[in-house]
Amino acid sequence: MKGITMNTVIYDPASRINLLEYGIEVPLLDSRTGQLLNQIRKSLHQLELVEIDFPSFTPEELLLVHDHAWVDWLCNHPDKAAWLTWELRAADGSWHRYDPEKAARPLSDLIETTIRMASGTWVGAQTALEKGFSYVLGGGFHHAMAHGGAGFCLVNDIALTIAKLRQDKPQARCWVIDVDVHKGDGTAQITQHDPMTGTLSIHMADGWPLDLPEDDPTRLSSRVPSTVDIPLKAGDEDIYQEKLQEGLIKLKSALPNPDLVIVVAGSDPYEKDALPSANGINMSREQLLERDLWLYDTFAKWELPQTWVMAGGYGEFAWEIHSAFLEALNKRGL
Repeated sequence: MKGITMNTVIYDPASRINLLEYGIEVPLLDSRTGQLLNQIRKSLHQLELVEIDFPSFTPEELLLVHDHAWVDWLCNHPDKAAWLTWELRAADGSWHRYDPEKAARPLSDLIETTIRMASGTWVGAQTALEKGFSYVLGGGFHHAMAHGGAGFCLVNDIALTIAKLRQDKPQARCWVIDVDVHKGDGTAQITQHDPMTGTLSIHMADGWPLDLPEDDPTRLSSRVPSTVDIPLKAGDEDIYQEKLQEGLIKLKSALPNPDLVIVVAGSDPYEKDALPSANGINMSREQLLERDLWLYDTFAKWELPQTWVMAGGYGEFAWEIHSAFLEALNKRGL
């Protein structure tokens, strides 16, 4: 692969998720993808938009990174899997951010659609290996661990994609560059003993998931270190780019020459993000565009295939960060 040959955006209409249809009151809005699609079709004509049916991961493929008990839940107890992943039950058993009476679709549909969306990351990886770059409208479920879902992440599409790649290329080296505001704890936990995967996570130093209570069963797993962790406190926004660059150099030293880079491109460090647990870092649109273009240009210069997934981003303004990046790539193609 010699440089970027095509900026490809990948999308599966059947994998779009509107949580409100399931009675779930989490501000992860379908409008994020919808706004981007409208913009691409209307004015970003230098991007290649590929609509494709994602193949979905089979139970056997899920077992590449998830344990049997969790895959059994996904297949045979989907409601319980949804309750855990989207945090729908409070400690006293009452519903939390969930109203079954407002649900137009069953939670089992949400499980099926989410697993289908997760397989889009694998499609994106294959595209990146062929064309140099892909941007998947979905994915980035970096909190899902080997033993179960967490933090709105049902299965870990990132780790699954790496495992699928290894089936054909056992020695493939992979980088995961996680710029979501929350630590990429699930990816770190699943890949912690994998010497051929390097993980970098730049995230809030304080807050979820690092402040889970002592009795939470996922507390220790959430603290598994990435290859390179870059925890930032409120007020560190002006040194974000400097720390990210330093961290990438450390990762390159620890595991050089990857065959694939997966960028977990969360927009939730945005100062307009609506999720309270994302407020530990508040960056401007301009700062996040600098982040994204620097990563893109660096990997292109190093001739590394790169696939990007959307990860976290909440509220009516989340789409603006993805839009600014894709609009900048489109302008370069004019």
